[in-house]
Amino acid sequence: MNLLQELRRVVRSLARAPGFALTVILTLAVGLGANLAFFGYASYFLAPTIEAPEPARIVRVHTGTREAPDGANSFLDWRDLRAGTSETFEQLAAYQVFGSALIGSEKTLHAWGNAVSGDYFALFDRPAFLGRLLTANDDRAGAERVLVLNHFFWRKHFGGDPTIVGQTVALDGQLSYRVVGIATEGFQGDGLATSIYVPLASAQGLVRGLEERSSRRLQVLGRLRSGVSLDAARAQLAGVARGIDQSFPEPEPRQVSLVPITSVSAEIRADPTVRAAQGLSIAVGLLLLLACANVANLVLARSVAQRRETAIQAALGAGRWRLGRRLMIEALVLVLAGGLLGLGFARAITRLIEHYLLQAVPVGMGDWSAGSTLIANPWRLALFFAALCLGSTLLVSLAPLTQVLRHRLVAGLKSHGEGDRAGRLDLRRLLVVVQVALSVVLLFAAGLLMRTHSEIRSNDLGFDPGPLSLVTLHIPTLRGNDNTAGFALSNDILDQVQALPGVETAGLAWRVPLSMIQASERFSLPGSDDDIEVAINIVSPEYFEALGLAPLAGRSLSRDDRLDSPNVVVLNRAAAAQLFARQSPVGQRLHVAAEDIEGGQVQVVGVVQDSRFAKLADPIRPLIYFPYAQRFRQRMTLVVRSDGPVARPLSELLRREFPDVAVVDAQPMSEQVRRAAADPKMNADLALGFGLFGLGLAALGIFSVLSYTVSASGRAIGIRMALGATARDITGWVLRGAGRLVALGLALGLAASWATTRLLEGLLYGLEAKDPRIAAAIVVVLALVGFVAA
Repeated sequence: MNLLQELRRVVRSLARAPGFALTVILTLAVGLGANLAFFGYASYFLAPTIEAPEPARIVRVHTGTREAPDGANSFLDWRDLRAGTSETFEQLAAYQVFGSALIGSEKTLHAWGNAVSGDYFALFDRPAFLGRLLTANDDRAGAERVLVLNHFFWRKHFGGDPTIVGQTVALDGQLSYRVVGIATEGFQGDGLATSIYVPLASAQGLVRGLEERSSRRLQVLGRLRSGVSLDAARAQLAGVARGIDQSFPEPEPRQVSLVPITSVSAEIRADPTVRAAQGLSIAVGLLLLLACANVANLVLARSVAQRRETAIQAALGAGRWRLGRRLMIEALVLVLAGGLLGLGFARAITRLIEHYLLQAVPVGMGDWSAGSTLIANPWRLALFFAALCLGSTLLVSLAPLTQVLRHRLVAGLKSHGEGDRAGRLDLRRLLVVVQVALSVVLLFAAGLLMRTHSEIRSNDLGFDPGPLSLVTLHIPTLRGNDNTAGFALSNDILDQVQALPGVETAGLAWRVPLSMIQASERFSLPGSDDDIEVAINIVSPEYFEALGLAPLAGRSLSRDDRLDSPNVVVLNRAAAAQLFARQSPVGQRLHVAAEDIEGGQVQVVGVVQDSRFAKLADPIRPLIYFPYAQRFRQRMTLVVRSDGPVARPLSELLRREFPDVAVVDAQPMSEQVRRAAADPKMNADLALGFGLFGLGLAALGIFSVLSYTVSASGRAIGIRMALGATARDITGWVLRGAGRLVALGLALGLAASWATTRLLEGLLYGLEAKDPRIAAAIVVVLALVGFVAA
């Protein structure tokens, strides 16, 4: 019989058992799909893919120092590097992200922009969706101001209207740009998508520091010319950097480094999100093993049920090879069907992960990363998926294949369902023990991650988020770059907001609590050479009252702390303890390494109570507050204390009264707290889902083994009852069999869980990795599940 005939026979056989086939296919689909999704998720971080021709020739260029080599580049340094390496790079493109207020025909929008060099799009070689992209001709002095829209931003805010190409929009209320094109759908450069793209040459009013060689804010990407090695490119870059150092010396010599764009730094590998992706990838690997063990058990039970048919075929001359081949074909058909369905599961899980990741973006970031997707190399995914299917086929067919190869086939003609208990049932029991053990490992990890999320959410913030709302604003450059004008505008906004019904008080802050990102500067005491890096914030005087941060010493900030007044700061209690451990900080002076502080000195005027700042899981850390009038920023957030929700009326008021101010985001503070815990919640939810699926598979395995045991032992049960055994005795015999399987699986699973908890240690918070309460809960749950299944 040829392979095609064998395949038809297998398909007809499966069609006669639709319940069996559907159960197996769904089980494999979940296991295969979850593994494919998480392989793509982990490889997004650990083996990044860039959608560009020959990505192996694309590199990142950093300018830093020997101690910190991975710094950004200044515009002037980049221009000199590009001029000196034209024979090394086809393109040496630069870009800098900025925020802007985009004023269209109807309303003002906040847009994250990318100021890019003229060869930026050429480096990625992606076509435009509509119109054209930016070119070198756009990135020159005196060229027309032009702009390209991101596809997602265009769809969301312009309704996909193609007539926007050719129209003019204003950025930050003063700079007119003509829209020349729409980027192709899904384009996100070397990382996250931004809303708009403008040439660097016309971005002087949007980004700062382009004319200052010490201002390093540009990211630089290069495409090596064909035949140029990394070592040769590094050598030439180093030579050009030495020439720049001679012409424009700095306190520390420039250290120019070059790394392939697909390489992964140690910082990325150590990031909690990346470690969580790795841990969840291991978890779904265990889930697939569990699914294969369950399917193998079902296939083994089916092959035992078909034992007499197999024996007849053997008696008629079918050899072990033919029978074994049929089992392999059946396993392959089931795995391929599960794999095809698993592709849909993989896409759904990937979408779910992307949703969770976007939910972790703090309030106030607007459309940051909106439209971005988890990009992975399709060939790498295809090879991984093929390997998964091949491995699953082997695992699923191994147990029944062993049965065919080891046992006497013709003897099955004499069997009436009881002859395999000594051998084949042992194998089935072993598979159930494996299933229980794997489900214990998954449930233990899920329990740890769920408790971690709970512990993080229960942290004391230092303030009550309930009555607070956040409204993030982008002040146009024309006024935002002028501290006096920006200060006056902000005071006007604060006055109108505070006059709203139900508003108790409102303040402004550069960084609001739990915004994930923090700025820091180096401070030192007069006469001391030792400096300390401390987090900073820039706030209005009302900010402390809005959050309820009580003053502990001295005074708070006031509106009298203006640009023409002495520079002052307020410390939180942790900063006061670190900088002034043995004396009162009020009235003391600090040196600060900041270009916009005249004289580099500030005076401490007060101390306020502590609160959590950047991350929900971080301990309380030192924090220094500057008055917003002395260090104004374009991007500020209103923190409003009120007796009810005010985010929507606030947005309407601001858009009506201040039409050139972009409202970036408006949410209650409770949403900020929720987003701050989104990453651990994602880990806990996904791990719990996998754990519950594994628990269901383990229950199904226990049920199928005991069901077969009872049905195959009908004669033995009858003999026991004839000898006086009662129904309770028979029930006890069945339950004892289940208990032994569950107990052994629990013991192995708990031992494996405690041995592998080190993989989760970096993700846990506020609890021990070997938590006995979680272990006890798992024992109870699996005991109940085993009892119900039995």
